[in-house]
Amino acid sequence: MRNPHTRRAYARAATDFFDWLAAKGVTQLAAIESVHVATYIEQLRRARSAPTAKLRLAALRHLFDWMVIGQIMPTNPAAAVRGPRHVVSCASPALCCRRNFAS
Repeated sequence: MRNPHTRRAYARAATDFFDWLAAKGVTQLAAIESVHVATYIEQLRRARSAPTAKLRLAALRHLFDWMVIGQIMPTNPAAAVRGPRHVVSCASPALCCRRNFAS
């Protein structure tokens, strides 16, 4: 990942998740399950916006994919977790890209 802002956001997301896990008593990578990720994302969705929760989930999926490829973890616990729905609507038809390009 080349963008430094994305790297920083993903690092913050991972740190916050691992801090949350530690507060719940989960301190070993092998103990992390999909239910932990799903619960974290659900709590995050209630406290923050849907796009924030989606970004944090994307960061966790990316991190755990890297751990699976590196044989640090056998499976990605974030892979099966669904993110919150977030629908972007157009403020006006003139500004909506889909409508402008659909014709």
